[in-house]
Amino acid sequence: MTSNVQNQILKLYAIDHLTVKKIAYKRKTTVQAVYKVLKELRKKGLINKGLKSTTTLLPGGFNRYFRLHGLQWDITIIDQGNIYHNARERGNIINLNSNTIVMYKDKIEIYLGKDISFSSETLEETFIQAFSYFNDLIYKLETRYNITLIKNGYHNISLCSGHLSEVNNEMAKDLYLTKDYITIYGTKDKKAWFKIDYSKRQYKEAETIHPKRFKEDAQAIFSTYLNDLRDNHPMTNSQLQEMIYLSNPILYIKRNIRDFNDIMKYEEEIRALGYDDRNKLSDWTFERFGT
Repeated sequence: MTSNVQNQILKLYAIDHLTVKKIAYKRKTTVQAVYKVLKELRKKGLINKGLKSTTTLLPGGFNRYFRLHGLQWDITIIDQGNIYHNARERGNIINLNSNTIVMYKDKIEIYLGKDISFSSETLEETFIQAFSYFNDLIYKLETRYNITLIKNGYHNISLCSGHLSEVNNEMAKDLYLTKDYITIYGTKDKKAWFKIDYSKRQYKEAETIHPKRFKEDAQAIFSTYLNDLRDNHPMTNSQLQEMIYLSNPILYIKRNIRDFNDIMKYEEEIRALGYDDRNKLSDWTFERFGT
């Protein structure tokens, strides 16, 4: 058996591939404490002597969990002084704890490092971890450059982008076996909003990646639609339409006829109707289109 702390450190080390120092920083503990946990995990046979992950990390493998990464924030500066101005004059791009900070005259942009991610079994806890890390980062920026970035009553912070993944997603694991990828684009804005990817490290995950809606998309599909799709094999839209047509052909035709030209598209279906049904449909089309 492994404790919750051991499981979390094991995920950070073997799945997120963070260094011992980064794990200690993320968990707000000491490097020695992390090494102690890794030593216990090594004794249990979950990692080898070189502290590198084995193929099977936990008995039975990990359950599904969420991983938040690739975050970007835009922040309008509330107050600043000469320290910030002088620092920006020396160079407006800095690296802070593996994160990229871009400094402008009146705002800053924060791009979290590619190796920084937050993981938990729930979406809520995943975001709590992320915003806790964000608050610590903001405090360091405010202290170092004598600027004000957070203040009650101000709406100056925007979360502009992020990727929210369900790791060990069942569909992703299935596609991994056939080496298939999926990317879905929105019909309106044409932006990619969902993909199944396993190209980086050990992750087999489904991701919501729309810059504005990645959180809402994840809430909508990870715990409901995709799992239901895989577990229960619901009918496709075309199968549902066929079922509606067989049970009530007039209703089906009416729903799909939006203008006079659509009538010709369903000529075969209309001819297949009985005498009474054709009369009912004729009365309906006359009332609607004046034919």
